[in-house]
Amino acid sequence: MTDQGAPAKLASRLFDLRLIIAVLFFVFGLVVTISGLVSKASTVSASGVNTGVNVNVWTGVPMLVIAVLFVIWALVRPLEIPPAAPAEETETTSS
Repeated sequence: MTDQGAPAKLASRLFDLRLIIAVLFFVFGLVVTISGLVSKASTVSASGVNTGVNVNVWTGVPMLVIAVLFVIWALVRPLEIPPAAPAEETETTSS
C-alpha cells in the first residue's frame, strides 16, 4: 500500500521558504565572498579612502553562515502538513 501523502510532503519540503532563502543567501554570499577575495582594491571605499577592511568578505561570510543556519533550521524543524479534514458529503436537492 502506498502513502498518498508522500508527494504532498515532498512538495512542501521542496518549496519550503526557508530553503529558498538559504539558496539565495548562499549564492549571493558566495559571489560576494569570492569577489572580496580576488579583488585587488577591495579595501578602498567609494569615496576613495582606504579603510583597511575588506567589506565584501565581511559581508559574504555572514551571508554564508546565515544560509547554513536556514538549512539547519529547515532540517531540524521540517514543515508539518496538517491532516486533511474528511470531506463532508453534501446532499444536493434537485428542483
